[in-house]
Amino acid sequence: MEKTKLFVIALISMFSVMSAVKAQEEVSEEILQEDIPAVELQGESSVSANLSIDFANAYIDYDGCVISDSFVVQPGLNLFINSESLPLPIEIEVWGNFATDKFAEQTRNNAFTEITLSLGTTYEWEESGVSASLSINTTQYPNMEGWGGEEFLAANIQKVFEGAFVTSLSLTGGAYAEFALTGDCDNNFNLLPYLSAEYEFTEDLSATLSAQFHYLAEEGGDNGWGSFSILPSVTYKNFSVFAQYFVQLEDDIYSDEDNDAKDYVYGVGYSVEF
Repeated sequence: MEKTKLFVIALISMFSVMSAVKAQEEVSEEILQEDIPAVELQGESSVSANLSIDFANAYIDYDGCVISDSFVVQPGLNLFINSESLPLPIEIEVWGNFATDKFAEQTRNNAFTEITLSLGTTYEWEESGVSASLSINTTQYPNMEGWGGEEFLAANIQKVFEGAFVTSLSLTGGAYAEFALTGDCDNNFNLLPYLSAEYEFTEDLSATLSAQFHYLAEEGGDNGWGSFSILPSVTYKNFSVFAQYFVQLEDDIYSDEDNDAKDYVYGVGYSVEF
């Protein structure tokens, strides 16, 4: 309980710092534009959403752990709330994994094995291509025997290079980190540095190639680089085709034989914004 309080305080502190940075930039912009007449708009706000669903042959977590080794359905919903009365935008995400066949500790077929709820925010430094996000998350594992829920703090920072080498190519480099607050993996730290390249053939058609490493710092356990994965995908309008291949780097990080059941994922997805 004490750890949770500390990290909620850390979350609020980070939120305050990001808000202060934004406020300072707004003040600077006002000073630069103080002689320029402007129309003030009070109380403007917007809400947008993204609804997605993926169909895949399996579910392998970002760290290379095999959660489901058969057909899965993964729905997701993202809500984005932006208001002049808020110092930073609010992002809410709900995501789930529905597995058709039992695997490992799964107790029955055709059931959800993972549901995640996330609340966070993102700050973007205009024209720099740099953004930082922070969120607090809770994950529950229904129909998984012996799997307790967990809460964790997550952060992501990235830099986007538009028009890298050629106009239609963009590169993104960054790092995603998680710190477990509760659950069986409490106090564990996960780090995922990543790099991706996206090429736009047309306005509707693009291809992306991503690669990431996973590092685990486990309390009282082994620390090290657990896996490397590569993820190619092709997107046409709202539809996508993707694959992901995992390479286990250190056998001591994840020694459970279930993790050797599968090392690749492929599937199709659909998403719509409204």
